[in-house]
Amino acid sequence: MEKREQEMNYFELLNKIDVSDKLEKIETKTSSLTYLSWAWAWMLVKTKFPDTTYKVYEREVFDKEGRLLGPVPYFTDGVTGWVKTGVTVNGIEHIEWLPIMTNNHRSIIFEAITSVDVNTAVQRCLTKAIARHGLGLYIYAGEDLPLDEEDKKINEELMQQMKQASLMNDVKVLVNENINEKSVEEKVEVKTTKEEKPVKKVEKQENKPVSAPTNDTWSDIMELKKAIGALAKVMKQNGQYDLYLTIIRDVYTQVTGKEAPKDYKVMAAPDEDKQILIAIYDRLQKESVK
Repeated sequence: MEKREQEMNYFELLNKIDVSDKLEKIETKTSSLTYLSWAWAWMLVKTKFPDTTYKVYEREVFDKEGRLLGPVPYFTDGVTGWVKTGVTVNGIEHIEWLPIMTNNHRSIIFEAITSVDVNTAVQRCLTKAIARHGLGLYIYAGEDLPLDEEDKKINEELMQQMKQASLMNDVKVLVNENINEKSVEEKVEVKTTKEEKPVKKVEKQENKPVSAPTNDTWSDIMELKKAIGALAKVMKQNGQYDLYLTIIRDVYTQVTGKEAPKDYKVMAAPDEDKQILIAIYDRLQKESVK
């Protein structure tokens, strides 16, 4: 009877374990993160329940021709990423999801995610899945407290971004109209010049571009996005991630004439944003060689 009672109350048994002497802290400029190392969490739960197992969920990735490249241990919506893990204790599996994020609890945009970021998120996610079985659960007790002012501000910015996203097509139409109008004006000017100036001069002008600058070498917009992602990773490694985000917003504003969303996503940008992405790539290249 005593053994059966212990099996039925395994959660209570794990929840009573004091892990306060195993806790560690990460101090940042804006926050302080208290956490239990995955190594300690795994050792404690395996000591009590040796048959404990875990699973890191994966997804399959294919190339453009549909060939399987292999499984990867994270998921994405093209904007950010997250991981999924499961821990089975006493025959019961608890599954946990966790965003791939910085120490400031801010999601990392998809094109800047590295294998180190994914590995860190997996270990944190496993610790959190273990906590669902009771071990160190109290550490996460404050996660669902009411939002503070900073969190409210971030949520408002995200809502504003969603509203602006719905206006993106209108913005791109205006940009295209401006480009087309400029092209027509230049064509008319060339035609007028052709009537008033010598043929030799006209031929020279006809060879000049009459539309907004483009880059025909970027035939595949996905390749362009990958190139931007590669530059983003370099800037992140050099501690210039904030500068990267600033450049994206600045270039977006310059090209469209509209105020840029606070967190414009390169990988989520539609094909019509090619002019914006080309300008972003050129600007990032200049910054990376400084």
